[in-house]
Amino acid sequence: MKMNNEWVKDPKIFNINRLSATASIHRYASIKELKEKQSSFNYSLNGSWKFHYATGFNQLIPEFSNKDYCVDNWDEIKVPGHIQLQGYGKPMYVNQIYPWSGTQ
Repeated sequence: MKMNNEWVKDPKIFNINRLSATASIHRYASIKELKEKQSSFNYSLNGSWKFHYATGFNQLIPEFSNKDYCVDNWDEIKVPGHIQLQGYGKPMYVNQIYPWSGTQ
């Protein structure tokens, strides 16, 4: 799929290539895993991730989703983490609770 900068400007476009929302449930391969609360289906995304921070449309990289695109010169960020606390953009805070916690 080719990147289209007009998507960002159109308020009628809410999502593109996104899976439908699902419930936050846990799955286990066996009763033993359930009892131990250790699922073999879980995969940690923690670690260092390659990262490109675009401050505007002129810095977008349309080819970045190509399988053979080289990200060797990209920066790295720590996940989990906040990009703003790792030197990108400005921290933004609100004085109210997030409307969705991401848990049941």
